[in-house]
Amino acid sequence: MDNDYSLAQALANAAAFSVIDKARLELIARSASRQLDTAGDFIELGVFRGGSAILLASIIKHHRATRTLHLLDSWQGLPELEGEDLGTFVTEGQFSQSSEGAVRARLDGFQLLDVCKTYQGWVEHTLPELSGPFSLVHLDLDLYRPTHFALSQLLLKMKDEGEIIIDDYGNDELRRFPGVEKAVSEILAGSDWSIVESAGERDQSVRIIRQS
Repeated sequence: MDNDYSLAQALANAAAFSVIDKARLELIARSASRQLDTAGDFIELGVFRGGSAILLASIIKHHRATRTLHLLDSWQGLPELEGEDLGTFVTEGQFSQSSEGAVRARLDGFQLLDVCKTYQGWVEHTLPELSGPFSLVHLDLDLYRPTHFALSQLLLKMKDEGEIIIDDYGNDELRRFPGVEKAVSEILAGSDWSIVESAGERDQSVRIIRQS
């Protein structure tokens, strides 16, 4: 794999199985590359078909980094929408057209499965089992409650130099995922973490780091 690797090819492989646009994939790639020198595993919450997982695993594998990519998803689609998420872009059951087995087979086809571990179930059940520490998080859970829960857990398990990429944060004009924005705002309030970068033409992603 190393002889055939290029970042452009890894991005193309990821895009073939992702709903994330090029700008957001590139944001993930930049953060992953920066974190290769930081001890700590990578973790993705909200995997769907495994597009961005292919990208992250490709970067780990190519650089022979001694870390694992943890992949968490219910693979049942989104849960019932409530409160802050009612009337948003997504619907209950959306993103159910995938499975843990399909993602594992896809990663195996790219010779990437050996740097990954998959966990099927709701994030409230799977994330507490993982102690970290993590140097990179890609969080793509779409809704208020799982995003809030995941961030409240992850901030305690991050390396000081670590980075968190949050997908579907929204932008000033669309606000398609107000629950995600609210969860991020609530968790970051009073913490030493803050948004430092954004990417994506429509469903904006943001990068969060700990401020010294």
